[in-house]
Amino acid sequence: MAFRTLFIHAVLQTYIVIKIPKFDQFISLATLGFTILLFLFLIVMDFGPSAHGSQEGLFVQVTAQKTIVVGIMIYFFFQIRSALRLSKE
Repeated sequence: MAFRTLFIHAVLQTYIVIKIPKFDQFISLATLGFTILLFLFLIVMDFGPSAHGSQEGLFVQVTAQKTIVVGIMIYFFFQIRSALRLSKE
């Protein structure tokens, strides 16, 4: 449920960041990239192999979880960097 809520937030944030001209193109692309990554993660969680079914399924699920965590950290880094740059203007 939490990742689905985060996905809704990410879609809305992507729309806003792209529409506001104050944000540079890099943060717009980073936001869009994060939203796509989150969508792919949700697809793997819902339709991917079961973590309880086999070792391969467990590997896919764990890899997807680690990937989304790293993606969140990288995206938040760029988001904070962009916010700090905008606050200095």
